[in-house]
Amino acid sequence: QLSPEERLLRAIFGDKAGDVKDTSLKASPGVNGTVIDVKMLVSRVAEKDERAKSIEDFEVTKLKQDRDDEIKILKEDSVDKIKTKLSGKTSASKLNVNRKAVLKPGDTITDEILDTIPFEKLADISVKESESIEHEVKKVIERTLEQTDLIKMVYDNKLTKISKPDELPPGVLKVVKVYVAVKRKLSVG
Repeated sequence: QLSPEERLLRAIFGDKAGDVKDTSLKASPGVNGTVIDVKMLVSRVAEKDERAKSIEDFEVTKLKQDRDDEIKILKEDSVDKIKTKLSGKTSASKLNVNRKAVLKPGDTITDEILDTIPFEKLADISVKESESIEHEVKKVIERTLEQTDLIKMVYDNKLTKISKPDELPPGVLKVVKVYVAVKRKLSVG
């Protein structure tokens, strides 16, 4: 009959759990809390098992989803700013999207027309009323593209941190960290 700790080790490490030395910290009796996260750190020498790979894949897909959502929100906000500047204005030149004329000189720019134009092409719209509007639109697009590049760079750094092997002391193959949230009373001071 295996103890609960040994069963946990078997579940995490598989059959290799027999020759594992248990140097884990134990919570004292009476301490209760909620497990909020479990991290598995694997050294360069040891190969990742299926569970570690699935956790890594889940974190990678979650990070990519977060990155895409952040970029989408940023672009939607920028498009809204551009719409407020351009809607109701008169087009000064022709604009083609996929070899199809979307705007002709003299057309009134509407939100529906702006929705059909890709984000990067919004900078090509010229307006009869004022060149300062065109300049403002170009600044909004440039700022958005810079922020998009920054977001991509930050998330790429996070992705490389996830995929690279963990730095563990010599002789240690895997470390499992269990994060437990404990409710405590706050006192003044």
